[in-house]
Amino acid sequence: MIVILAISIRVFIAEFFYVSSSSMAETLCEGDEIVVNKTNYGALMPRSPMEMPLIPGLMYIKPVREWFKTIHWGYYRVKGFSKPMRGDIMVFRIQHNEDFLIKRCVALPGDTLFINYDTLYINHSKQHLPDSAKLWYYMQNSRNDYSDSSLQQYIDRWDNLAKKDSNYVTFSLTEQVANQIQNKGHYKMFYHLTDTSTNRFHEFYPNKAFLRWNCSNYGPVIVPGKGVIINLDTMNLFFYKKVIEEHEENKLEIKNNKIYINGNESRQYTFKMNYYFMMGDNRNLSYDSRFWGFVPEDHIIGKASFILFSIEKDPWKNSGIRWKSIFKPIK
Repeated sequence: MIVILAISIRVFIAEFFYVSSSSMAETLCEGDEIVVNKTNYGALMPRSPMEMPLIPGLMYIKPVREWFKTIHWGYYRVKGFSKPMRGDIMVFRIQHNEDFLIKRCVALPGDTLFINYDTLYINHSKQHLPDSAKLWYYMQNSRNDYSDSSLQQYIDRWDNLAKKDSNYVTFSLTEQVANQIQNKGHYKMFYHLTDTSTNRFHEFYPNKAFLRWNCSNYGPVIVPGKGVIINLDTMNLFFYKKVIEEHEENKLEIKNNKIYINGNESRQYTFKMNYYFMMGDNRNLSYDSRFWGFVPEDHIIGKASFILFSIEKDPWKNSGIRWKSIFKPIK
């Protein structure tokens, strides 16, 4: 009975997840154990035995493993209390059966997203940067000293340090901390640093170097939405090829500059699901939708609710429990 109750809670109500990177700092730090609420958007039902609690342990039995591979159920989500909103922090997978990620939702189905010199625009409207979001700042201090003890006069955590050189340092800072440093003085140069890289254009979704996109300058892209019809041609197909082919499981081919979906020539496509665009709060140090594209609704596990437990992982801090973070709501 206790086992059934525990499984039911995990499937329908809430689940624990461990934060293993700094991509959401300052909102979440490496070492945080968080509670993800599945009732907000509705619990995502397992689509195969492998997604059911305790079942993966049976995969060591070969006959069971082979049988499980043949079973696949469709996408179904229990009715939730709310719909995903911009600003929600979500736990999701990029692909089925992969590790979980946690990011902030910045664009909804049908939104047009554009990033210009680190400023995010949704539907041509400038978006407020979350108080916990971090951008890059370049600094040369007055003593040309970049030892840890010197840098600790400006920042209190090692994970605020993005890059250190013999002549300068790059910080990853919230706007509030950046203003505090600027008011202190004691530096030769200090300014907001945008991503100007030119050798990584191919890494950014949809992985076309000629777009010349990077972390600070990206888009515009239109986020797909359920029931939305788009005109297809070989010039815009690369934006949605992954969605049509992988997420919505169609066979897509190009023959003589014509697009064929499931064997039929197609000049239009109607999306079957809603999609979302995710970004980490640590904006220039986050592997997110700018790199791997849109997150389909059937990959979303739930909304991050609060920090259940936290262990300090920052080398500049004393190891132990981060008491101030325990039971802290995630915003």
